[in-house]
Amino acid sequence: YTSRPEQKQAIAAWMKADHSKLVPPTTPTSEESEKIASIMNDVNTYYDEMVNKFIMGVEPLDRFDDFVAAVRRMGIDEAVRLKQAAFDRFVRR
Repeated sequence: YTSRPEQKQAIAAWMKADHSKLVPPTTPTSEESEKIASIMNDVNTYYDEMVNKFIMGVEPLDRFDDFVAAVRRMGIDEAVRLKQAAFDRFVRR
């Protein structure tokens, strides 16, 4: 599986990782899932496009606040709220 010492060292390092902050698997309701998918489809498309533009210098970084505002207009806060609701239900189990 691994032939180089660096690969073995990397595996050993990752085995020691702190997993205490991993988010558990949550299950949104069908309505929540539909809404999250709708929002995140647009957000992810826009995010991928804009991040590449920022990295390549096509879009100046002083327009980052405009990017954040656009993502908010797309409904990212609602998607976060729905994901939080699913997480809260998981914790109450």
